[in-house]
Amino acid sequence: MSVQAFAADDCQTNRQQMIDKDDVQVWATTLCNKSRLEFHTHQTARVLIPEQDGMIKVLYKNGDSQIIKLAKGVPAYLPVSEGLMPHQDINIGSEKLRVMVISIR
Repeated sequence: MSVQAFAADDCQTNRQQMIDKDDVQVWATTLCNKSRLEFHTHQTARVLIPEQDGMIKVLYKNGDSQIIKLAKGVPAYLPVSEGLMPHQDINIGSEKLRVMVISIR
């Protein structure tokens, strides 16, 4: 097995908390290709800053979905209304995606 293949297989979807204050929360999420987060909600607006280009499918519990296209280093704003419904985030790209998330409380 090549080192490159091993690295791709070794991806683990996770969340790394960076800042947790009364008025702001910052974390980095690594979302492996084709993996998904558990159903969850957000009570605040968020800014996503991806470390690479990618696409996330947001699948709502009611069956609706939307695609969010992310460009490396370009902040994407998600209003509070986008996160209130239970949803899963699915990396529909072929590579892992690491995103810095800033939640303003």
